[in-house]
Amino acid sequence: MMQKPLVSIMKFYKTTKFKIITGILVFLLAGVIFASISGLGTSPLSRVFSICFTPLERISDIITDGLKEYAITFRSSTYYREKAEKLELDNLELMAQLVEYEDMKKRVEAYEQTYGILDENPDYEVVYSTIVARDTADLYSGFTLNKGSLDGVKVGNPVIYGAGNLLGIVNKVSESSCVVSSIIDPGVSIGVYEIRSREDGYLLNDAQSAFGKVANFSGLTSSTVVNEGGIVCSSGVGGKVPRDLIVGTVVSVVNSSTDLSTFATVKPNIDIDNVQNVFIITQFEGQINE
Repeated sequence: MMQKPLVSIMKFYKTTKFKIITGILVFLLAGVIFASISGLGTSPLSRVFSICFTPLERISDIITDGLKEYAITFRSSTYYREKAEKLELDNLELMAQLVEYEDMKKRVEAYEQTYGILDENPDYEVVYSTIVARDTADLYSGFTLNKGSLDGVKVGNPVIYGAGNLLGIVNKVSESSCVVSSIIDPGVSIGVYEIRSREDGYLLNDAQSAFGKVANFSGLTSSTVVNEGGIVCSSGVGGKVPRDLIVGTVVSVVNSSTDLSTFATVKPNIDIDNVQNVFIITQFEGQINE
């Protein structure tokens, strides 16, 4: 019977648990011996615990410092969402500034192109405007501008581009916009003359001439000396538009098939369908308001 406990004890000595306990005891004993030899003013047991656990405390401090640093750099999802919203607002503001810059750039370019005629005619009062709509089905190349009665625009005001090129006449006005009939529209009839021959007449357009994107310079006699290449300008007769606005260049001279008169077809010097920024002349010397 005594043999069984002895066998059990022998088996226990061979277990991993016994080896761990033995290792801990040996480690503590070595710590006591080392603490006694070192001669520090604390008790051997305290020194043993200090020797054993100081490395663990250091590891704990390192982990704590790391967590503190992580906490400093960590931001909640709300923070980043607010940051993203601010960046988006900043981006929208920059885009608005860019649009304003481009608009100002175009305005300066338009004034530079028109400076000569405005300098020569100080009586002109003009309003800078941008084309905001076109009717692609409109044979007569009419367009809508972003200025209206609140800006001093009235029906009958001439619209120019660049160095005094006449584009058309305002025919309808609202508070913030106006509709312009181009110089090839049959509804536009103004006095004109050819600068070399000094012969004068008037615009008398029709659907056929509008289809060819030209205006008809009518009122010429069969003996006219107006010929291809002549420059046609407004005469100022009737007070609708100022004198010497450029209408276009003569491309042909045709004898009328119905009477003894002759007319010239005039091509505008400006591509009306592709203009973007213009000036409306709201006041000029000799103007007669309708």
